[in-house]
Amino acid sequence: MRSIADKKSQAEFLANLREKDAYETEPLRFRFADDFLLRRSDGWFYLREFLVVCVGSVRARLGRFDGAAWTDRAYRMMRLMEAAGARIRIEGAEHMIRQQAPTVYVANHMSMVETMVLPGGLIQPFHPVAVVVKKSLLTYPVFGAIMRAVQPIAVARLNPREDLKQVLEQGSACLRAGRSVLVFPQSTRRVCFRPAEFNSLGVKLAQRNGASLLPVAVRSDFQETGHRWRDVGPIARGKPILFRFGEPIPPETDPKHAHRQTIEFIAGSLREWDVPVPGTFRTGGPARG
Repeated sequence: MRSIADKKSQAEFLANLREKDAYETEPLRFRFADDFLLRRSDGWFYLREFLVVCVGSVRARLGRFDGAAWTDRAYRMMRLMEAAGARIRIEGAEHMIRQQAPTVYVANHMSMVETMVLPGGLIQPFHPVAVVVKKSLLTYPVFGAIMRAVQPIAVARLNPREDLKQVLEQGSACLRAGRSVLVFPQSTRRVCFRPAEFNSLGVKLAQRNGASLLPVAVRSDFQETGHRWRDVGPIARGKPILFRFGEPIPPETDPKHAHRQTIEFIAGSLREWDVPVPGTFRTGGPARG
């Protein structure tokens, strides 16, 4: 497998992303037995992924996991997925890269892929970012140490009012300190996108702080949800991994309109990518059913 672990490759990737505002996986050649195993064995893929996380976890426990380490681990993840057969495509990166002030990013949530890659590999290299995550992720074996090290905004997802209060308070503190915030407004990871399940938390946070809102559409069902262990599912090698950044929505935009714009951008992108989007979004709120 071709590695992008070295600093030169990471710098080249970021320079190309900044210059071209996009990225697409180039065809990879089989060079080692590792390449063959990654294309054939889900178990080998997860073993290699576990090793990437383990190194990050050790660094985190030693107090040596900073933004650069987060980016390094995320890039290793990306290239591991590419070696296993994923075609990664990033579009609209200029909307994210050219942001001059802390921003609230709002994305749909499909798998564990974007939990690591979107903030650590795509946003963090250009803008410091905090991620809103489930509190339980902080206690995960191995991976939890990484999550704690990147100083996320953790919510229990038991009481929506408490979660809203915590995100608004901690998110506002992050924005004031110069860190952007990434929010996944869906209550759970799901392949199909249901507008009714996409809350307006990101809009509220952005408008409270006079920050721009930037929608991000994600397709990451390459790594499917597992039946026994939710985070360890089949690898769908024929499916791409897609990220599309939308145009920032100014803070003076009417909140309902901003929420509608966000949903329409994500839903439109997912429909284009052949992802199920049941229901529609109308003025005033998401449709029922």
